[in-house]
Amino acid sequence: MRLTAAPLRYGAGVKGKVLASLAAGIPCVMSPVAAEGIDLPATLRCLVGGSAAEMASGILRLHADGAACRQAAEAGLLLMENGYAEAGVVTVLNAAIEGPNLPVPCEAGRVAV
Repeated sequence: MRLTAAPLRYGAGVKGKVLASLAAGIPCVMSPVAAEGIDLPATLRCLVGGSAAEMASGILRLHADGAACRQAAEAGLLLMENGYAEAGVVTVLNAAIEGPNLPVPCEAGRVAV
């Protein structure tokens, strides 16, 4: 498999299909909606197409240019390793759970501590 395409028109949050592709070392040409919430490096940002023509151009380029395809695959693997690997996710979750002990708002004007 050379690449995947995620021409999503709606959705919310990080798209698992995009992350799964990148984690497998397969570049993904995606719509802006598919790229939402992912801090893409420059090498992968050029794979985001805002129109059908831009997406088709990205697909054709990766299909024809083996070096560009390999570079995008490596960038995807690096992104996954640095931003979505288990150790990194655990660190971020622990920081969120153990973060500053801020008061939690309750009813109007009252604060739970």
